[in-house]
Amino acid sequence: MSEADEIPVHLMPVAALLGMVALTCAARAGYIIYVNLTYEPLSRKPAPAIALDSNPFMLLCGVLVACLAGYGKIVATINEAYAKSEHALFDPFDLLGLTEADASDKAVVTSAYREMAKIHHPDKGGSQEMFMKIQYAYEALTDELGMQNFQKYGHPDGPVSVPSFQLALPSWLIFPEGNVAVIMLVLYLAMFAGIAYIVVSQLNKKEPEVKATMDTNTVSLDDLGYLGKVLSPTSSHFEVLLAIASTPENIVWAQDNLDKIEVMRKEAIEEKKNVKPESKKKESMTFDELDEGGWDDDDEEEDESAKQAAMLAKKAEEEKARHMEQLKKATGQAKEPLEGIDEGVVGHAWVQATLFEKGHWPPKNLYFLKDQKFDYKGKKVSALDQPGLQRNLQMTMGRINSRMLNTHPELLAAGEKKLLDQTYFKNNLEYRSRAGVLLEATLRLAICLNSYSLTKTIVEAVAQFKIGCTGDNVEWFEGVIKREYGCLPRLEIKEKKIETPGESEIATGDLCCMEVDLERTHAEKFTTRKIEMFKKQGIPPQVAFQSFREGWWFLVRAQRIDGEGKPNEIDKESPLVAKLDSEDLQKFEDVNADDSLFQAWPMLVRNIAQKSGRVKLQFKAPSVAGKYKFVVTVMSQEFLGADDEFSLEAQVVDIETLDREVKTKGEQIGMVMNPNQAKEEGEAKAEPVD
Repeated sequence: MSEADEIPVHLMPVAALLGMVALTCAARAGYIIYVNLTYEPLSRKPAPAIALDSNPFMLLCGVLVACLAGYGKIVATINEAYAKSEHALFDPFDLLGLTEADASDKAVVTSAYREMAKIHHPDKGGSQEMFMKIQYAYEALTDELGMQNFQKYGHPDGPVSVPSFQLALPSWLIFPEGNVAVIMLVLYLAMFAGIAYIVVSQLNKKEPEVKATMDTNTVSLDDLGYLGKVLSPTSSHFEVLLAIASTPENIVWAQDNLDKIEVMRKEAIEEKKNVKPESKKKESMTFDELDEGGWDDDDEEEDESAKQAAMLAKKAEEEKARHMEQLKKATGQAKEPLEGIDEGVVGHAWVQATLFEKGHWPPKNLYFLKDQKFDYKGKKVSALDQPGLQRNLQMTMGRINSRMLNTHPELLAAGEKKLLDQTYFKNNLEYRSRAGVLLEATLRLAICLNSYSLTKTIVEAVAQFKIGCTGDNVEWFEGVIKREYGCLPRLEIKEKKIETPGESEIATGDLCCMEVDLERTHAEKFTTRKIEMFKKQGIPPQVAFQSFREGWWFLVRAQRIDGEGKPNEIDKESPLVAKLDSEDLQKFEDVNADDSLFQAWPMLVRNIAQKSGRVKLQFKAPSVAGKYKFVVTVMSQEFLGADDEFSLEAQVVDIETLDREVKTKGEQIGMVMNPNQAKEEGEAKAEPVD
């Protein structure tokens, strides 16, 4: 029987197939585990499609185990067959070039072994495998145990001993031979083709979704469609905030929170009903309490040690109670005070009543919301009758009137006594975070719609929402900043130019570069004051400054001087714009050329002490030749009243009239003040709005 007949080569493709299936299952299971372990239930990301305790995941694990078991068993069977085949073909006489008669003389065997060893030694260029066979041959003819094993089992090593289960990758799978090699090659090619198909199909499937997520920072396209519908180039700052408060997802989020709070309130009411009235403490009054009550003790020789012991015991009990309260809060066992349930607690109702008292609630003008109807328990209701939307509107009004609320004596007193309803104030913080994300997404939408006026309004609304005031409070804000820092935050433009790098003119389609040298006039005083503040708080300034961020926007309009027309059109293929219908788009397309946004760049300052720098704004030149005036509005998303504006004129010539190659570089955006940072980080991006 030949070697090929003894080895079950027909099982090799089966092992390869089982191995590939096991590898695929393992990769899939690992991905599912990763997605589940990294999923945040409170995030805006969708829940994992397959949970760890679901039947599909259990089935996947079962297939993985079965494939591994089958693969391990087949590999062990084939390896055992190879080992037996090698034993069966082992011939020490042939390996050493001896006859059986020669083998009786040990000196002859040793001499032959040395000669063959010299020829096949790996250091002399021989084969390691052949050298080992010669070693075994010598052992079979000279070693007593080796001779016994050879005579009994056909090999000096004794009987074939191979584990019954092996997961290691065997050489016959990596380097197949004969007809098996053809089958294995087909399998491997099919596997790689399948992987490539899955990857490409997934990328094609996810590309719009991924791009939309990048552009909107996880804001849903439905919310963006709603924002595009209710906003227009003439929208006010308050209208922008109303739009944020009334997005479909924000209303659902607020309503879910209200439902959870209602459950908590019912549980708290039920718990209070079941609590028995506290018994009078007459018998448990301490000496200190009697003393404080004004009792007159005639015995002036009272045992002072007993008094001291009682005082220490009381302090120990108070300390123990304090530690128990901290422990309960840390473990979630402590019941947070609820407004309307516990006496003196301040929350949603107090904020609304205070806003009403000051004339800020309900909002005097609901603009586009006053004619809209919203779903609530199967009915269509007005904006203020939809509890979730009403809560969002109230938190919005609270935020832009936070100067009045945060200094209110009742709120300050409740804070000192720890009587703040956390179901409201924590919810309010989360709403601010959600509103920040939506404001940034709305800003990106306005930029995609080429609307200068709406983009400018949103940047101002971002600053107002961060600070907690309205546009009418610029004077107040500047007064606060000046008192605190001794100056106002400003960017002073020093030098500016626009050109096509490496060319003597700007041509249509060129990748232009606008360079602006500027100075942060407030850098020194802001740095000095911040260091003083951090030192008082015991915070190392170098640690605190690591989180410093100062955001600015450069909004550019390209106005044709020697003719009419807009320099660019709305990109209707953008995922941010895709949800808008023709009527929504029309109101942005109908604006005049002076209100058309040509480009917008965010600039992020990370070093509070950086006084000056150069900003490079790269963009594609207008596609129509002519003389242009590039008007640049510089705006802060941190400070009110810090806006500035400058302009540059440039002649754009038709590329077809020039004798040079068209540059094909993609559009790049450089917007950092530190040139070294630009080299290290590449394209700078806008910091998410807080």
